[in-house]
Amino acid sequence: MMPCSMISGRGQPYQERQEMAEYRVVHQPTVAVRDRPWGSVIGAKKADELVPTCARSVGLAEGTWVKTTEEFEYKGARTHGWMLLHGQAINLGQLLDKVEKDRMGMVVRYQVMVAKTDIRERPMLAGVPVVGARKKGDIIRTDQQLNGWVRLQHDFYAVGKADPLEGWAQIDGHAIGQGLILQRWDPPTLPAVVIGGLGAQGGKTQRYWVLAAEGVPVRERPWGRVLCVKSRGHLLRLDTLKEGWARLEADFTEEGQIEHVNAVEDDTPVLEGWVLLDGRDLGLPRQCQKYEREKVPPAEEPRRSSDEIASRRAAKHAAHAAKGEDCSLSTLLREALVSAEVIEQLAQAGVNDLEELITIVSRADHHEELRKCGFSKLGARAKLVTLVQPHWKALAYKEQGNAQYRASRFEDAAQLYTQALQQIACASTELALSCYSNRAACFQQMREPQLALADVEHVLRFDPGNAKALARKAVYDQQLAGGL
Repeated sequence: MMPCSMISGRGQPYQERQEMAEYRVVHQPTVAVRDRPWGSVIGAKKADELVPTCARSVGLAEGTWVKTTEEFEYKGARTHGWMLLHGQAINLGQLLDKVEKDRMGMVVRYQVMVAKTDIRERPMLAGVPVVGARKKGDIIRTDQQLNGWVRLQHDFYAVGKADPLEGWAQIDGHAIGQGLILQRWDPPTLPAVVIGGLGAQGGKTQRYWVLAAEGVPVRERPWGRVLCVKSRGHLLRLDTLKEGWARLEADFTEEGQIEHVNAVEDDTPVLEGWVLLDGRDLGLPRQCQKYEREKVPPAEEPRRSSDEIASRRAAKHAAHAAKGEDCSLSTLLREALVSAEVIEQLAQAGVNDLEELITIVSRADHHEELRKCGFSKLGARAKLVTLVQPHWKALAYKEQGNAQYRASRFEDAAQLYTQALQQIACASTELALSCYSNRAACFQQMREPQLALADVEHVLRFDPGNAKALARKAVYDQQLAGGL
């Protein structure tokens, strides 16, 4: 469509070009809405409000304007409004900031300024049920603003309903005699990324049950410090999935989750919270499971008994010994230049297998877990963690490979599984066997049955009863026998 020629309020010609977009008001306290660029003021938008637009000006020397989809009363008629993007021409800074698609859920935090404010299921007062409340000083995270209300990044529930509901809070209560209800709160230090999910119906927020009986640790970043533990049955709201980890829609400090501003010192940084979703490749139980609208959390998956684990590890060591290989923990530690004192201390603590060490270091705060094994010196603990860290990197490569496999990029997936295996010191760990098995599936899709068979046979060497590997071996044997 050809741009339309128009005249601004200052008598300057400009063109109107169609553009569907959305902008956030970033100037305090308001930005004027005019009937045309540099025209009469017909309204205003408050800071943090989202403004849908349908066109922009082209050709004005004193700044670009955008046309609102919302209509305003002006001289007895309804008309679209115009708003200036940048206020340089009137000695102001940026007025509106364009909201990109992947930033639609930008988190804005507010502090409750009144004794109590009700949280409602929808952004209005009349006839809308109250689903919760927040008290003075509470900090709320929001991801959307609509008509003076903000949507909380929090799930609410109504009696007789199992599904989570949205929660909305009113910002300004002057019309109902309450004054300012919510005031924007900007923490002194924010995480590097502060983009949250779009909420209960926005498509980005995902929910997972905490599945593990002992709960799951929340860390400041993948494999970072443990900030708190979420107990089994907790329904987590997550906005980002990355390499087997998920980020919570919540703010944390070193002391745990932020719920009240009085608990936060002025110079305390706000931290992100991350949880590991699975963990079985590291000897942990499945940590979380995706919410499928169940009324109660699913039962935890059965775990191997200590006898089963010991038998499995003994069989692996025997398979290594049959080929003259030594993957014992003491040998791996000596190759990593760990002192004899630390090796002996591990043996005294009953830690005699690499996979057992991986589990101990990965399941919670590794310093606390190693202290329980008698390691009081920081240097010794750091050395043992260094031995485990490549397995964390391998797990990330494996998760990347899984994503590529799901996208049918089998060559890329196989390469990532290979990169994972290059990080692993012992080729018989559960993580290594999982990577070999997955890479075999890639080779099958790539029409490379000989390579696939080699990987499956590696798995069966250390895990002869692996049902998936046995089934795949039968398929590959048949393909090779048939010359496929």
